[in-house]
Amino acid sequence: IQIVPENTAYVIERLGNYSRTLTHGIHFLIPFVDRIGYVHRLDEQAIPITNQFITTADDVCIQTDGVLNVKACIFNLSSKFVCTIAQTFETREIHNITLDNFLKERDTLYEKIRVSVSGVVKDWGLECLGYEISGYILRK
Repeated sequence: IQIVPENTAYVIERLGNYSRTLTHGIHFLIPFVDRIGYVHRLDEQAIPITNQFITTADDVCIQTDGVLNVKACIFNLSSKFVCTIAQTFETREIHNITLDNFLKERDTLYEKIRVSVSGVVKDWGLECLGYEISGYILRK
Protein backbone atom coordinates (compact mmCIF):
# COMPACT_ATOMS: atom_id res chain seq x y z
CA ILE A 1 0.00 0.00 0.00
CA GLN A 2 1.35 3.43 -0.95
CA ILE A 3 -0.17 6.72 0.20
CA VAL A 4 0.63 9.67 -2.07
CA PRO A 5 0.25 13.11 -0.41
CA GLU A 6 -1.48 16.06 -2.07
CA ASN A 7 0.52 18.17 -4.55
CA THR A 8 2.77 15.18 -5.20
CA ALA A 9 2.94 12.55 -7.93
CA TYR A 10 4.88 9.29 -7.88
CA VAL A 11 6.19 7.74 -11.08
CA ILE A 12 5.98 3.96 -10.72
CA GLU A 13 8.43 1.67 -12.46
CA ARG A 14 7.58 -1.98 -12.98
CA LEU A 15 10.73 -4.08 -13.38
CA GLY A 16 12.70 -0.95 -14.25
CA ASN A 17 10.32 0.42 -16.93
CA TYR A 18 7.72 3.17 -16.63
CA SER A 19 4.39 1.71 -15.55
CA ARG A 20 2.13 4.55 -14.41
CA THR A 21 1.90 7.79 -12.48
CA LEU A 22 0.15 7.96 -9.12
CA THR A 23 -1.53 11.16 -7.91
CA HIS A 24 -2.75 11.84 -4.36
CA GLY A 25 -4.58 9.02 -2.64
CA ILE A 26 -4.11 5.39 -1.62
CA HIS A 27 -2.61 2.99 -4.17
CA PHE A 28 -1.55 -0.65 -4.22
CA LEU A 29 1.90 -1.69 -5.44
CA ILE A 30 3.23 -5.18 -6.05
CA PRO A 31 6.23 -5.76 -3.74
CA PHE A 32 9.59 -6.40 -5.49
CA VAL A 33 7.97 -5.70 -8.90
CA ASP A 34 6.78 -2.09 -8.57
CA ARG A 35 8.94 0.67 -7.19
CA ILE A 36 8.76 4.47 -6.97
CA GLY A 37 11.08 5.81 -9.65
CA TYR A 38 10.57 9.55 -9.14
CA VAL A 39 8.69 11.84 -6.80
CA HIS A 40 7.42 15.09 -8.34
CA ARG A 41 6.12 18.13 -6.47
CA LEU A 42 3.05 19.68 -8.11
CA ASP A 43 2.89 22.91 -6.14
CA GLU A 44 4.45 26.25 -7.05
CA GLN A 45 8.19 26.17 -7.67
CA ALA A 46 10.74 28.91 -8.26
CA ILE A 47 13.22 28.14 -11.03
CA PRO A 48 16.34 30.35 -10.98
CA ILE A 49 17.48 31.86 -14.29
CA THR A 50 21.13 32.86 -13.84
CA ASN A 51 23.86 34.77 -15.67
CA GLN A 52 22.15 35.87 -18.84
CA PHE A 53 24.08 38.44 -20.93
CA ILE A 54 21.69 40.50 -23.07
CA THR A 55 22.23 43.51 -25.34
CA THR A 56 19.45 46.11 -25.38
CA ALA A 57 18.23 47.97 -28.47
CA ASP A 58 20.63 50.85 -27.70
CA ASP A 59 23.65 48.46 -27.49
CA VAL A 60 24.02 48.34 -23.71
CA CYS A 61 25.02 44.92 -22.35
CA ILE A 62 23.14 43.79 -19.24
CA GLN A 63 23.84 40.72 -17.12
CA THR A 64 20.58 39.53 -15.54
CA ASP A 65 19.50 36.98 -12.96
CA GLY A 66 15.84 36.04 -12.70
CA VAL A 67 13.29 33.77 -11.11
CA LEU A 68 10.50 31.97 -12.95
CA ASN A 69 7.56 30.86 -10.79
CA VAL A 70 5.72 27.86 -12.21
CA LYS A 71 3.06 25.44 -11.05
CA ALA A 72 3.21 21.92 -12.42
CA CYS A 73 -0.05 20.27 -13.40
CA ILE A 74 1.70 17.50 -15.30
CA PHE A 75 5.37 16.87 -14.73
CA ASN A 76 7.05 15.82 -17.93
CA LEU A 77 9.19 18.94 -18.37
CA SER A 78 12.57 19.33 -16.76
CA SER A 79 13.41 22.63 -15.09
CA LYS A 80 16.39 22.98 -17.45
CA PHE A 81 14.03 23.02 -20.45
CA VAL A 82 11.79 25.62 -18.80
CA CYS A 83 14.87 27.68 -17.86
CA THR A 84 16.01 27.67 -21.50
CA ILE A 85 12.58 28.80 -22.69
CA ALA A 86 12.52 31.64 -20.15
CA GLN A 87 16.03 32.75 -21.13
CA THR A 88 15.03 32.79 -24.80
CA PHE A 89 12.00 35.01 -24.21
CA GLU A 90 13.89 37.25 -21.77
CA THR A 91 16.61 37.80 -24.37
CA ARG A 92 14.06 38.53 -27.10
CA GLU A 93 12.09 41.04 -25.03
CA ILE A 94 15.10 42.90 -23.59
CA HIS A 95 16.84 43.01 -26.97
CA ASN A 96 13.86 44.95 -28.37
CA ILE A 97 13.86 47.73 -25.76
CA THR A 98 16.27 50.46 -24.68
CA LEU A 99 18.00 50.64 -21.31
CA ASP A 100 15.64 53.43 -20.16
CA ASN A 101 12.59 51.31 -20.98
CA PHE A 102 14.20 48.34 -19.23
CA LEU A 103 14.55 50.40 -16.06
CA LYS A 104 11.13 52.10 -16.26
CA GLU A 105 8.78 49.43 -17.61
CA ARG A 106 9.84 46.33 -15.70
CA ASP A 107 6.30 45.21 -14.85
CA THR A 108 5.33 45.29 -18.53
CA LEU A 109 8.50 43.38 -19.40
CA TYR A 110 7.78 40.73 -16.74
CA GLU A 111 4.23 40.30 -18.03
CA LYS A 112 5.38 39.91 -21.64
CA ILE A 113 7.90 37.24 -20.61
CA ARG A 114 5.33 35.45 -18.43
CA VAL A 115 2.73 35.37 -21.23
CA SER A 116 5.31 34.16 -23.77
CA VAL A 117 6.57 31.37 -21.51
CA SER A 118 3.00 30.37 -20.56
CA GLY A 119 2.07 30.01 -24.21
CA VAL A 120 4.83 27.47 -24.74
CA VAL A 121 4.70 25.40 -21.55
CA LYS A 122 0.93 25.17 -21.02
CA ASP A 123 0.66 22.28 -23.50
CA TRP A 124 3.20 20.37 -21.40
CA GLY A 125 1.36 20.75 -18.13
CA LEU A 126 2.99 23.80 -16.57
CA GLU A 127 1.39 27.07 -15.59
CA CYS A 128 3.71 30.08 -15.48
CA LEU A 129 2.66 32.21 -12.52
CA GLY A 130 5.23 34.97 -12.86
CA TYR A 131 8.68 36.07 -13.92
CA GLU A 132 10.94 38.56 -12.22
CA ILE A 133 14.47 39.80 -12.82
CA SER A 134 16.06 39.55 -9.39
CA GLY A 135 19.22 41.44 -10.27
CA TYR A 136 21.09 43.05 -13.12
CA ILE A 137 24.54 44.48 -13.78
CA LEU A 138 25.38 46.89 -16.58
CA ARG A 139 28.38 45.70 -18.62
CA LYS A 140 30.58 47.74 -20.91
